[in-house]
Amino acid sequence: MNNEFDDLKSWLNKKYGDKDAEEIGKRIRHLLDSDYVSSLVNGRDIDHSHDEFLNYLLQESLGDETYIRRHMDASGLKYRNYYCIISIPFQKQGRTINHFIERLKYLFPADLYTYRDDHVVLLIGKDDRLLLTPDEKNRLTALLKENDTSAYESYDFSHLSHTYHYYQQSITLSHHCRMSNITDAFNHVEDYDTDILFQNCLQGSLSFLIHPDIKYLNRYDVDHQTEYLKTIETYIQCNHNAQLAADTLHIHKSTFFFRISKISELVDFSLENKKKLFSYELSLRILQFNKNAKKQQWYAI
Repeated sequence: MNNEFDDLKSWLNKKYGDKDAEEIGKRIRHLLDSDYVSSLVNGRDIDHSHDEFLNYLLQESLGDETYIRRHMDASGLKYRNYYCIISIPFQKQGRTINHFIERLKYLFPADLYTYRDDHVVLLIGKDDRLLLTPDEKNRLTALLKENDTSAYESYDFSHLSHTYHYYQQSITLSHHCRMSNITDAFNHVEDYDTDILFQNCLQGSLSFLIHPDIKYLNRYDVDHQTEYLKTIETYIQCNHNAQLAADTLHIHKSTFFFRISKISELVDFSLENKKKLFSYELSLRILQFNKNAKKQQWYAI
């Protein structure tokens, strides 16, 4: 293909000049190499519809989870264990939004998407917590850079009745990053949780800022009669002092590190990850605040 491309470039040089030919050549090569064209060549069908079910989920007040599950069953949609919202700013005016969504749909054929508030909104669902594989993230990042835009990912969540709140989290992150001139192609709320905290306070959505690892460990402790969340909480309360935490828990220091090892198997965590520890501490403080205010209990997180 390189020889043909060089011949084409030479012809364009003669017709349009070096600068214009280079730009046209880049666009042609990009088109020929694109996933979208590849899908057409291989006969893969791309769904052109914008999913109305996601628009329904983005309503603030929904029925209970049972109704949503029944609706999904009737629509042939599979209910997943974990979800996240990704919002991508994309102006309709002067931009090929249909082509962009078609390519997005090629990358995530089993997921739901719509267009709302000047953003392409994607609901990704999987049965494990790795909602984006490294390959998927790299390919999405490449698509974002090609279209001069960025993506803003929410925390993962398990209840589709909460979709609206995590959509707001993603949109808030989008607004914050753009107002702060943050131009990274891919952004996760975990990296800016303290920055958007006060906006969430005003919106009454503090509970949706609780880190999903904390929710997961809480459920795991209940199901398996372990004390992993208490172990992390005690470690934080003891100013990250492992020996003091072990003494407070009335366990041997080696038992403490055994628990930390088991926690690392369950969630992506290490004692060296200070930013994540801060996110955990913030989440635990929100939980305590909610308990004291009698607004929310453990079972609701």
